Amino acid sequence: MNQANCLTQRRKDTKAQRSSYQIIFLASFRLGVFALSLVLFACVPSEMPEVLRQTPGAAVVVDGDRYTNAAFSALIPAGWRAINAPAEAAPAVTFAAPDGCALIHLATLPANPPTAPNCDQPTQTLSRAIPVNDQIVYVAGSAPTSTWDTFTAQLEAVIASLR
Repeated sequence: MNQANCLTQRRKDTKAQRSSYQIIFLASFRLGVFALSLVLFACVPSEMPEVLRQTPGAAVVVDGDRYTNAAFSALIPAGWRAINAPAEAAPAVTFAAPDGCALIHLATLPANPPTAPNCDQPTQTLSRAIPVNDQIVYVAGSAPTSTWDTFTAQLEAVIASLR
């Protein structure tokens, strides 16, 4: 009986020792999580970074195939890119064809017809003033002479969509 009592006592000691290791492990784990969360919270900036602040200039919305700015709205020809004017400039946009040679420029101030810098084909240009909502929208365009008929059809569609 005495010997059995000794074995039982050893088991209790080992269990007590094991549970104290578990307590120490759990406490150190919790302390580590707490320290890690302090480090992560320290990474949160106290001020909003410049990148997240609103950029200067009037708002511009490109919703599907329609471009809208503070002065006018127009349909973007299928597959064309819309290139917005700088924030400090008057409202304007340039639509660029996928081939990079045809351009349509819409603005509230008169502008010379744009020319594509990487187009080595002979081009034609045109300029018009279109009345839209009690103001004038200046339309200027350029395209290679080989695709002029297709370009003018797309230009007329853009002009018809002006609001």
